[in-house]
Amino acid sequence: MGTLRQSLLGLAFWGALAAADPPKSPSEPIKTPEVTMPNLAVPDMSPPRAILPEDNLPKTTVPEKASPPAVPADEKMGNTPAAPKNAVSTETVLPKATENRGVDTPRSSLPLPQASLPRVVSYEPVGPRPPEPIVVEPVGDWAKTEAKKATPAGSFLIDGELFLWAPRLAGQDYAILGTNPNMLGVVGTVKSVEGGYDPGFRLNAGYRFANGLEATFGYTHWHSSSNDQVSADGSNQVFPTLTHPSFTPTFTSAQAANSMNLNVFDGEIGRRFDVNEGTKVRAFFGPRLANFDQSFTTNYLGSVVSKDSVRRKLTFDGGGLRVGGSADFRVLDSIGLFLRGSAGLMTGRLRSTLEETADNQPIVNVVDRFNRVVPTADLGVGFSYSRGNLKMSLGYEFQNWFGMIEGMDFADDVTPAKMSRRYTDLGFDGIFFRAEWAF
Repeated sequence: MGTLRQSLLGLAFWGALAAADPPKSPSEPIKTPEVTMPNLAVPDMSPPRAILPEDNLPKTTVPEKASPPAVPADEKMGNTPAAPKNAVSTETVLPKATENRGVDTPRSSLPLPQASLPRVVSYEPVGPRPPEPIVVEPVGDWAKTEAKKATPAGSFLIDGELFLWAPRLAGQDYAILGTNPNMLGVVGTVKSVEGGYDPGFRLNAGYRFANGLEATFGYTHWHSSSNDQVSADGSNQVFPTLTHPSFTPTFTSAQAANSMNLNVFDGEIGRRFDVNEGTKVRAFFGPRLANFDQSFTTNYLGSVVSKDSVRRKLTFDGGGLRVGGSADFRVLDSIGLFLRGSAGLMTGRLRSTLEETADNQPIVNVVDRFNRVVPTADLGVGFSYSRGNLKMSLGYEFQNWFGMIEGMDFADDVTPAKMSRRYTDLGFDGIFFRAEWAF
């Protein structure tokens, strides 16, 4: 049974196989199934080519007859890294292997790779970019350049000054309070009009040019008035010092008044210099015109005459040149010390008069005119405060006009016209406050 079952199963299997693939006719040839070989590239087993010296030339040209080398697929996609400068690359391109069909194709029948010219890529050497020239400015030129940047194209300058001056001059006596014990000389004290502190002002205006020069014009005015008096007591008498000697020798009282007016016009051409970070200096020169007048009047009362009046007057008009400078030293951020001074010479015309009347009767009336050279000097020192374009100063100053005062005296009662002169300097000193502004 087992054998019969196996035989039936075998017949059924072969019957099904015959129905699926009917037998071929004897005349139909039997075809050999095709076998597709993969596309394999045979590597080049030849030794690598040596790099010759001429390969390092800046530029190599490939002969025209040589066929252009094939570009690999990777290079077309942009994956090939960039070649370095002055580099020569060599590539050997293998031909594509021929597709061989058939299982029995021998290896020796495959086409051998043909050698092709190496692909030579030339690069022109590009040198480094030349450096840009470096311009080195001298320190002085750099400082000038920075100063020009910091300094405006031009600015107006204005400043005002208030001061209190007291006159300092000798020869302002008018009487002696004392006695005459032996009828020859006088023993006592000289009485003079000294004067006190009187106000004045100074105004300046000008322009600062782009090159640093400054041109300014200033006006100074000062007026002083003072008086004094003296009276005789039980043991002392009043002896006059200004009356003519041939007239009354003593009085019971005397009153004196002194008045002075000063007007000065100054022109200045100056320039400022920065010595260092905390020190600034200004130098200047320019013309000066001046007008000065003084009136000294004395009234003597009680004696042989009820009133004897003596009036002395002096007028000066002149001009000259003046040079000077100032220095500012910074102590703190906005506070500093300053020093200023100037010196000059003026020449001008002096006019001196002397008048005396007794009970309205003329005793003396003379006029003297002459030319004189008057040297001048001044010095000031103080503190300053600066903020922006505003500067304020507080200080003390001294001025002296040498030989400015000259008066006449009659000293001999025997010779009525015998005359002597009084010479003295005109000086001032006092405190001042100044404010400066540039805009």
